[in-house]
Amino acid sequence: MLFALLAVLLAACAAHSKSVARFGIPDVVVHTSFSDEVGVASWGIEKPDVTAMGIGFVQPEHRDIPPLERPQTEEIRVANGEPFSSYLLLSSGQRTTLLVTALLDYKQVPFSLDGHEGLLHEITVEPGGDLELPMRLAVVKPGAHDLVVVAFKEPYDRPMDPGYRDRMFQRLVGRRVVIVVGGVEEPIQTPAPDILGSPPPPEVTFGLRVAFATAPTGAETHPSKRFMAFGQGRCNETFPYQLWVSNYHGETPVDYALVLFQDFHQVQLKGKDMVVVHLEAGHEVTIDDGLMLPAEPCIHELQVVYVIDPYRSILRDEVTDPFVHGSNAVGIQVDCP
Repeated sequence: MLFALLAVLLAACAAHSKSVARFGIPDVVVHTSFSDEVGVASWGIEKPDVTAMGIGFVQPEHRDIPPLERPQTEEIRVANGEPFSSYLLLSSGQRTTLLVTALLDYKQVPFSLDGHEGLLHEITVEPGGDLELPMRLAVVKPGAHDLVVVAFKEPYDRPMDPGYRDRMFQRLVGRRVVIVVGGVEEPIQTPAPDILGSPPPPEVTFGLRVAFATAPTGAETHPSKRFMAFGQGRCNETFPYQLWVSNYHGETPVDYALVLFQDFHQVQLKGKDMVVVHLEAGHEVTIDDGLMLPAEPCIHELQVVYVIDPYRSILRDEVTDPFVHGSNAVGIQVDCP
């Protein structure tokens, strides 16, 4: 019965899509075949015992170099008037469907992948090596820009079981690159923190970095006791929630740059494209917000993509963590009366 209901809901999502019929997700470019520019760089392992996903870049002139010997791509320089042009690397230890998108200076933008322009690119990756896809993106203003490329794993798998969703942390991989345009080293912006953290209550003994919690009702409880994996709401109504952001296990101060996604499209958090939270070691913060639910009756996905210490140099070790992270993926079942 549960699987039948899920199938009906997903079919409803697809039926309401005005673009490609990808379970209600618009703006998807489906790559069913690849051009001659696409290649696979072998890992040199016959049967890799790994299920993890990978993402990265290689410059065109370095494709003939073995993967482990290639130069760094944490910082890439681009001349004035030239686009960012590189090869995006995607890998997985098993056959995996990915939905790839890009954030330039923390705003979701369309880009070209294997000659096709789009906001979201559906790619199916086979095991055995790095799939190398030519990527181009316009970067106009001189200065140091942050580029974040995110690949969401199995985007059309939308389970209703909260227990299953509890295990869906980091259901994505991402790569962060600093693009220096015109030789100008200064960051394109230096955002001040929007929110400052504070010490947690004495009874809180752990943190999850970034996690969703249900909106409090009645007696005040800590968000760690209201972890949210699945929710329900109605079409065109506000869905209240909390974000629990923690540096509980950290040893140094950090800035978290938070970007909210609904159905793999960027939406605003607290009225902004990006919210920067500053947390001293051991500190946390709770963010109250609400989201207007779509008019499509189906299961919608909600997730935060975040990086640590935005607009600082990865190459010069100015960041405490160079990786791209994701919160838990929350499913919201939306019904229309």
